[in-house]
Amino acid sequence: MRLANFTKLVGLLSGISLFIVTGCASQGPVQAPETAQAEIPVDTSVPAAPVAVTAEMVVPPAEEKLADELPKTGSVASVLKKMDDNRFTLFWREKNTYTYHMGNVLDAEYKPGSGLVVKSETDSAVVCEFNEQGDLINVNAALDTQTKCNDLMFALDEDLDS
Repeated sequence: MRLANFTKLVGLLSGISLFIVTGCASQGPVQAPETAQAEIPVDTSVPAAPVAVTAEMVVPPAEEKLADELPKTGSVASVLKKMDDNRFTLFWREKNTYTYHMGNVLDAEYKPGSGLVVKSETDSAVVCEFNEQGDLINVNAALDTQTKCNDLMFALDEDLDS
């Protein structure tokens, strides 16, 4: 008996909702009352500069920065700059030095504040010590060290480029 009452109740509610929905749909759209629309005036004003800025401003020309001139190839300054930037140069924090090894040719060690030491691996007598200003400190005239040191510096500088 309960199922029959439930079925009647659902049928009755369905019929009422169908009647309400169709009644609402037949009325059509609701229109809002017309309101007066005000015209927005077009802005034709010219922007004015603040009073403090009305005087003509003089902008000084930008100073042209000259590009840092690269040091001469083979010079101590060139090698030190390249050792500082080269990815194959090792920095030893304990000794505060940069080291660079060029297989079977030379070893270079740069200690900021002290200078650069380049040692030849082929000739153990050639040890080139340079100060920060680029002056050769130890010169052995008997071995013609200055020419050999120049050759080592050019080889080191060219290898640091690659």
